[in-house]
Order: sequence, then structure tokens, then C-alpha cells
Amino acid sequence: MNQRLNAVLWLVFVLTPCSSIAAEAIRWAPDILTARKASAQFKVPLLVHFYGDNCLPCKIVEERVFTQPAMIQTLNQYFICVKVNGSRNPSLAAEYNVHRWPTDVFIAPDGSILHAEISKQDMNAYMATLHTVAVQNRDRNAALIASAAPQVQPNSRVQVAEKQPFAPSQSQLAAQTQNTLTQNTLAQNTFGQNGGQAQLPGYAQGTSTSSAAVGSGLATNQSRATG
Repeated sequence: MNQRLNAVLWLVFVLTPCSSIAAEAIRWAPDILTARKASAQFKVPLLVHFYGDNCLPCKIVEERVFTQPAMIQTLNQYFICVKVNGSRNPSLAAEYNVHRWPTDVFIAPDGSILHAEISKQDMNAYMATLHTVAVQNRDRNAALIASAAPQVQPNSRVQVAEKQPFAPSQSQLAAQTQNTLTQNTLAQNTFGQNGGQAQLPGYAQGTSTSSAAVGSGLATNQSRATG
């Protein structure tokens, strides 16, 4: 019961706009299951940070990287994050083939592993890793959109034209246009645009999980305005 309550409270905290709460720390999910569900819902990568007891490099990452305002804002806005004590959860660490700490495993919304590495102890290097993961997730989501689109063969197109000689409706044309615009937006997003602000590729500026974008089912990286 307490675990479920913690998950609900964390989700409410994540959905709170950055203007409401000052981002003083990374919003770690209460457990791996909650984090996985949130990643799948918001179509953003999941960062699983493995650390260990009496681990000096782990403390360095905590002090030098995870306390920096730019890092806190980036992780809170563009990723779902969860920490796992690998020393106390060896089975979960083994599930992701993690045997050293600290290690970061980045997981796509569909559960596949995008990237895994020993945690960088420098903020700039860590930010570069986040950029790499964001690119991979953006391209993967774009590929999923393309693969889900119906593929019409030349012969079948002729058959459809014979069976349905009428022009497509306005709603069908609007849907096709919106799909094209969505794919074009994915292809044009780049890191560091919008006046030099730190924006990861594949994330539309100004979108929020508290808006109608949440649960829309689009396989695009909707940013979470959580600060």
C-alpha cells in the first residue's frame, strides 16, 4: 500500500510544472516498476543509475554531477530516472548485465536498452552521453512511426482506386498532413537550438506532460516540463 502511494505521489510531483516547484534535486522514481511505466507513458528514455555501498566513484558522481542545476533540469525534463543499489539488488543488476558501480543503463520506452556505460564523473561528459541517448531514442521513435505507417504497393493502390473512386475526405487529408509534419519535426530537431537553450533532440519545446500531449500515443519524445 505504501509503495503504491509513493508511486502516485512521485507521479504527481513529476507532472508539476517547473514554475510551481524549484528543481533542487533530481526527481528519482520510487522504484524500477514505476519508472518503467512512466517511461512507456511519456515516450522518453529511462535512466537506471546503479550504485553501491562504500563506492567512492558513486559519491563523486552524486556530488559533482547530480547536484549541478543544468544536469538536474535536463534529467527532470527529458528523462525518467531511478536509482538502484546494485549491492543490495544483485538480481536486478544482473538482469541488465551490470557488475560495476556506478553504471548507467538507458532504456527505451519499449524496454530495449539504448546505451550502458560506467557513469561519467564529469558533468560535460555526462551531458554528452545524454545527448547521444536522446538522439538514439529520437531516431528509434521515428523508425517506429515509419514502420507503423501502412505500406501501399503499386498494384494494391490500383485496386483501391477501382473500389473507392472517390477522393479522400478532408479529415483523411488532415491526418496525413499532420503525420508528415510530425515526421519532419522529428527529422529537424537538433541539440542546442532555440536560442542556445539546452534542448535535447527529438523534444518539442514547450510541451508538457500535464497537457493533452500526455497519453496521446504518439511515438515522439514529448518533453516533461518538470524543472
